[in-house]
Amino acid sequence: MQEPETLSGAIEKLNKKGYTDDFQAKNNLLYAIRHRHFFDPALLVVDEIVRFEGETDLDDESVLFALRDSVSGIKGTYVVAYGTDMDESDMDIVKKLEVKKASM
Repeated sequence: MQEPETLSGAIEKLNKKGYTDDFQAKNNLLYAIRHRHFFDPALLVVDEIVRFEGETDLDDESVLFALRDSVSGIKGTYVVAYGTDMDESDMDIVKKLEVKKASM
């Protein structure tokens, strides 16, 4: 039986695929920390979404997004708490990203 993937393991795999920046929500935009650049989440390409559920605590959930900007080529990850612990600014960004992924 294969061990379930961990968040840190998934981030490490994505880093090896070139997703080396870290995005964080700021003022309804996503900020690429390493490149010091703001992006409209509606313009980013969602390459992958991975959800992680806590084994013993349903509130211990997170979502990992693998994102890239098709213009600059910047690729990175965006991690958010999922469920009732999600920050309001993250919630707005996630809605835009999930709608975009669903329409692809």
